[in-house]
Amino acid sequence: MHKVEEKHYKELFDSIDINKSGKITTGQFLSHMNNKSANNLNIHDIKAMIDIIDPNSDGYLDLQQFMQFKYVLHTANPKDTSSILFYAADTNFSGKIDKKELKIIFQKLNVEISDFELIQIFAMVADKSGEITFDGFRQISTLISE
Repeated sequence: MHKVEEKHYKELFDSIDINKSGKITTGQFLSHMNNKSANNLNIHDIKAMIDIIDPNSDGYLDLQQFMQFKYVLHTANPKDTSSILFYAADTNFSGKIDKKELKIIFQKLNVEISDFELIQIFAMVADKSGEITFDGFRQISTLISE
């Protein structure tokens, strides 16, 4: 994510965070999204994406989670759960995920996986940089669904 986008998202977040608490409720966020074009997403789609991005399910989004949502909204295919999961786990906005981020995806799916299994799966699809692209993640998704 570029610095210009980060600045824009911070300003946008601050305009929604009317009490300046450093977090916004999902209600405030949904109200904001209703007033914007959200790639033709309905409330159910938006809530599902929030559930993926809000790791502790506390009903609040901080600035990082807000920026993560905007990143997912602009990068992922909103009708493809694998795409949403991948980009929601990509916390550094690199377009790739590492082992820690892959583990987050498994946790979101309520899939228990040992560190050994994670390393094995990761080794099958990781690129030379030691990370997984979305195409590599698709391979994992195919293996899991079989």
